[in-house]
Amino acid sequence: VLNKASQQVTSVHPLGALSKKLEGESLAEILDLKESGVVAFTDGTVPIMNAELLLTALQYVQKFNGIVISRPRDLSLSSGGQMHEGSVSTSLGLVGMSRLSEIVMIERDLSILSYTGGRLHIHGISTFESVALIAKAKKSGLAVTCDVILHQLCYSDDSLSSFDSCYKVDPPLRTNKDIKALKKGLKNGTIDAVTIDHLPQDTEAKNLEFDRAEFGMIGLQTAFSSLLGLISIELPLDMLLEKLSNGPRHVLNLPAVKIEKGELAKLTLLDTRLQWEYNQESNISKSINSPLLGHLLTGKSVGIINGEKSYFPS
Repeated sequence: VLNKASQQVTSVHPLGALSKKLEGESLAEILDLKESGVVAFTDGTVPIMNAELLLTALQYVQKFNGIVISRPRDLSLSSGGQMHEGSVSTSLGLVGMSRLSEIVMIERDLSILSYTGGRLHIHGISTFESVALIAKAKKSGLAVTCDVILHQLCYSDDSLSSFDSCYKVDPPLRTNKDIKALKKGLKNGTIDAVTIDHLPQDTEAKNLEFDRAEFGMIGLQTAFSSLLGLISIELPLDMLLEKLSNGPRHVLNLPAVKIEKGELAKLTLLDTRLQWEYNQESNISKSINSPLLGHLLTGKSVGIINGEKSYFPS
């Protein structure tokens, strides 16, 4: 992966499997992966249900100040869930995914971290309780970081009223109360980074009855436009961009990028006023599972400079 990426304009920092075959039973060859260039360990979208595996992993990675990434969802408390469990899911007649499945998992993970030490990153928090739990853990001195997925800040569970499967994501879109807490968590530093969770799906996987459609939304190409929609007094653009760029680098122990004399240029050039239509023609992804397709958007990336490499689309 690193050899292929070395020829591209963007840098790639691979994550390694935490467990063999992502089955959650036994540790993968973590040391070998680390020596090959892996920057952190995770089972991706598969939650670490095996508590002993998480405990062992947190102990093992301390040998080299490694990072374990957890996806906070207790599968036993969210089986069959299609969206956030609440008044909207009830009115639509859909099986809900309880916020308890995320809260219980974070409480467990933090308890294990407190016991073992080490570094834990919690990916994709979505509830106001999660923000409070992590804020308390940080205050107590635990080495925990977390991120929020961009679309969790942009849409609530009300968006699913039309049964549009583009809004079917995991973790599910939550309530406006949760969104408010997530934004506050960004402002006060509880949430370290904003991520995209870009997850392409085939048309056949989304163009189904809602309960049969796959989870996931694409968002890389439209991320900056979505970010601009979040700007407020509490969330200025410079802070949001910092959470999107250097935020993940801080989590992964990568050096922060600086715009200073003598520093290697690692820049994405952004136009805050450029208006463009996001449609089948302008869409770069092979997938179309985005609720923004067909919309006129403001703000776009217009070029990349990465050291001696650069890319400026025509």
